[in-house]
Amino acid sequence: MLPESLQEIAEIIGIGPAIKLSIDFGGTEEYIPKKMSKNHKISISIGFEAATELAHWAGGGRLDIPRAVAVHKGKRNKEIYADLKTGHSKKYLARKHNLTTRRIRQIANDTFNKNVNQIGLFDSDSE
Repeated sequence: MLPESLQEIAEIIGIGPAIKLSIDFGGTEEYIPKKMSKNHKISISIGFEAATELAHWAGGGRLDIPRAVAVHKGKRNKEIYADLKTGHSKKYLARKHNLTTRRIRQIANDTFNKNVNQIGLFDSDSE
């Protein structure tokens, strides 16, 4: 679930650009120009069209951009699981994501358990 402030931004620029904005600038206060240019850092991040909409809505002021930690953790955890499946070591991923190897193992186990639909030894498909 998105924080309320990010939901408000998403209503203006769309969910995808709002999440990208949070990934790239979350936790910071950014000045939003009244007239957006294609080479502005926000325009480069979320695209000129979304950045222009953001400028129409919040241009000329500073905007606190929320971090949306839950969204980032979910994305990070999926990335970690995918990297483990392709052979990256837990130690490498711990350093890459600034986590402990124990946390990497927990994420892998949690993700694995969510993705597995196991049939018990005595379960039957034909009931």
